[in-house]
Amino acid sequence: MSALLEALPGLAMIGLMCVVAVAIECGGNVDRQRHCRAAAFNLAYYFTTTAALAPVMSIAASGVAVSLNSIGGGLVALPAGGWWFPANVLAILLVTDFLEYSYHYAQHKVPLLWRMHSLHHSEEQINATTTTRQFWFDQIIRAMVILPIVGLAIRTDASVVVVARMLVVANGIHVHMSLQRGWGRLWWLLNSPQYHRCHHSFLPQHIDRNLAPMFPIWDILFGTAYRAAADEYPPTGLQPSVRPSLLGAVLWPLRAGASGR
Repeated sequence: MSALLEALPGLAMIGLMCVVAVAIECGGNVDRQRHCRAAAFNLAYYFTTTAALAPVMSIAASGVAVSLNSIGGGLVALPAGGWWFPANVLAILLVTDFLEYSYHYAQHKVPLLWRMHSLHHSEEQINATTTTRQFWFDQIIRAMVILPIVGLAIRTDASVVVVARMLVVANGIHVHMSLQRGWGRLWWLLNSPQYHRCHHSFLPQHIDRNLAPMFPIWDILFGTAYRAAADEYPPTGLQPSVRPSLLGAVLWPLRAGASGR
């Protein structure tokens, strides 16, 4: 229960950010009824699974803290204070994004990981809350592997980590928004709703492309980048189409045909 209470502020913040983003989306050219139904399902799934996983995440966080204390903190100590603060935030974001890119690449190439990750790609009415539509065991893997690596690699102030985490969450919500928005010639600098929508497309030219969560530079370096045309706004989801129930989402990898694209 204490772990759940500790997680509530973060859940509330993410929920509020998602609600505001969905409200912005509904002011645009979307089917509001379908949009709100999809958002409600994603948030119900997210809050249910996150609440259930709170004790596990708490144990994982404790394990990271013990590991960091045993070596005196991260291996690379970043300068603190003043103008170093944004540089520290950027360093955390770059390291985290590279690790997330690497894991995301594996999710698309390793059948077992894809069976879990395909829940995220089953979203046909992509919206701001789609960022929360992650299979629950994927979240455990991130907590046990990616976050500890970042913590063990870099030593910095806790405030830097908090700000970086907030930016990661905000980016995840933004790039999943149903907005026909790209950065034009600066597409390579930062992920955008258009860039990431192509990643969620089931069209052949988009499969396994645009894997970077925040910085497209990883896609460019490793040959997975797809530069969308100015008016490119493809359909999303899996083929054949699948719309799971809440229980179906919790048990997603056990579904027959969960490996479909």
